[in-house]
Amino acid sequence: MRTFNDIQRKLNLKKFVGSFNGDLFCTPVAPGVPRILVRHFNRGWPGELIPTYVAVLRETAAWIERDPQLASVVRVEQPTEIGQDFLALPHRMGTPLSAYSDDEDPPEPPEELSAMQSRFRARLTEVRPEDELIVRILGRSVLEPTGKTIYSFPEEKFIINDLKPTREELEQYKAAHSEAS
Repeated sequence: MRTFNDIQRKLNLKKFVGSFNGDLFCTPVAPGVPRILVRHFNRGWPGELIPTYVAVLRETAAWIERDPQLASVVRVEQPTEIGQDFLALPHRMGTPLSAYSDDEDPPEPPEELSAMQSRFRARLTEVRPEDELIVRILGRSVLEPTGKTIYSFPEEKFIINDLKPTREELEQYKAAHSEAS
């Protein structure tokens, strides 16, 4: 399993943005270089939470996929590589969800925005107790303005590039699922 230092040297990663949870790095734009984002777990989230975060990514994706109507307008991006202290994800381009609530000059929202948020809210009435934490985390990426959820014009759907769980939520999820094992 590679470390962040291994992948940074190999791909010549450049710091994209600092984050409390872990800094984001990207590959330089060049022909033949894969466009990826790499979250280095070097801050508020220790590397030990990587498997938990990956489990949350998978479970939120599965929750969405159980509803074909919701899955037709939104999906959760999954890692392309899981390292000792990093996650790599495809670097997608699109309009961030936060842009549609911009007070100055918001773009015209795509039809999928209303469909995604309406369907998500409708599903809130049927949330099973074991899904409450996942749905709470997912709600921040679907209902609240965020730069981590983008609208992809080629796919005609929203893509959640990075969920927004707190460290406490990840630890709560980890504890609940280690007890269940």
